[in-house]
Amino acid sequence: MGDFDSNPTLLIDRNPIQPPLPEGRSYEISPEIIGLCRRCTQEYLKCKLFSFTLTGKALRWVKSLPAQSITTWKEYKVAFLGHFFTKQRANLLREKISSFQQGPVEPFHEALERFKDYTRECPNHGLSEGSLWNIFYRGISGKCRFSLDTASNGNFMTKTVTEAKILIENLASSDSDNFIGMREQ
Repeated sequence: MGDFDSNPTLLIDRNPIQPPLPEGRSYEISPEIIGLCRRCTQEYLKCKLFSFTLTGKALRWVKSLPAQSITTWKEYKVAFLGHFFTKQRANLLREKISSFQQGPVEPFHEALERFKDYTRECPNHGLSEGSLWNIFYRGISGKCRFSLDTASNGNFMTKTVTEAKILIENLASSDSDNFIGMREQ
């Protein structure tokens, strides 16, 4: 099927246009270019590099901005989020995060991934990391809360955000391993 049965000589790049290989040191970055980059601020680099990550509507939006209308990363972020995440959309997504509930037969690791997806969908949710993990904890099943409390020596809510994330990730990893094992039986 497809390339599986093909003769290996047919799989060679058949493009008639081949760029010449660079000779000698012509491909090295000159010290002058490195010096220019070192003089650029982090803000400038963030703004410039962010535009390279965009495609489709987002790229068209950036190209439509008047020249030099955005001069800081904060302005860029506010303009981008304001354009693509209207207040109504942000409120709907924020409500989705705030009302998170683990499904009755949903494995813990899948619930965690779904919750993370919700937070990625709404980068301007305005909730602190501690509040997010508190919402997640309140939304998981009693069995999962019990597991986190047990791993926390009695009370998960007394953990720092960093400790809470570690415990949650460990439980998700363990749950994923056990869930996969159950599927194979």
